[in-house]
Amino acid sequence: MRHVLPVLGAASLVLLFACDKKSDSAGGTTTTSSVLQNITYSTKLPARGTHPVTQHAMRGGSGDTRPSPNSAKTSEASTDRQSRKEANVDKVDCTSLADNSAECDGNNFYFCDDQKLWVVNCDAEAKFGGSQSGACFEGDKFIDCLGCGAADDGSQVCCDFQMTVCCDKDGSCYSPKG
Repeated sequence: MRHVLPVLGAASLVLLFACDKKSDSAGGTTTTSSVLQNITYSTKLPARGTHPVTQHAMRGGSGDTRPSPNSAKTSEASTDRQSRKEANVDKVDCTSLADNSAECDGNNFYFCDDQKLWVVNCDAEAKFGGSQSGACFEGDKFIDCLGCGAADDGSQVCCDFQMTVCCDKDGSCYSPKG
């Protein structure tokens, strides 16, 4: 009997590690086919300055508040957020919608990924990621959570975590990289 307990204990540890589905590849956690990423927002937000307006966006969204066949698509990087939580909302069937179909509902960002519906509270994520606040923006060519704060000229601006798009308080959006 004394020899059976250590063998059972070792077998339990092997089974525990074999069933662990988390992975730290690329600093994230793997779920189904997505590698979830920690989202960190820049603390140095660029003012519009001479950057041309590339599109307009509505803070909090417009139209539908849940993904549908008519929804805009967001990038895969925008859906692979570690702060996402599975949402349970009637009338949304992500098994029949394209991955990355997304909608804003106030500060909540709803999207389909891996045939499931997910939600991110943009304000909570942005504060956790280093911004003063956050907001969901629906633009002509994008939909995403943006982290908001003071720009280098003192104006208020919101930017995505990849620093590819920033929007001012009026919804005029520009690319800080161009």
